[in-house]
Amino acid sequence: MLLCLAYQRHDVWIPALVLTLLSLPYRLVDEAFHWRRYVRKSSDRVEMWSHVGILAGHSTMMTAWWVWFFQGYGGVPQTLAALVR
Repeated sequence: MLLCLAYQRHDVWIPALVLTLLSLPYRLVDEAFHWRRYVRKSSDRVEMWSHVGILAGHSTMMTAWWVWFFQGYGGVPQTLAALVR
């Protein structure tokens, strides 16, 4: 949410980046707990692979959003203008 707001208020990008970076260790700890459950036979392979996919997908998505932010993604002003109408 803060990253989206940063397109209108540029000073918000620093807290947005901090929260994004903090989400990485959180996701890794979460994955560790899921793997622990899997090793103890409390979950199955389908659940584990879905979590691996979620981790990979979220990491890819967040990386792309930050790349677009720093490159000045052109679609944001049009989207924000359409939402304000």
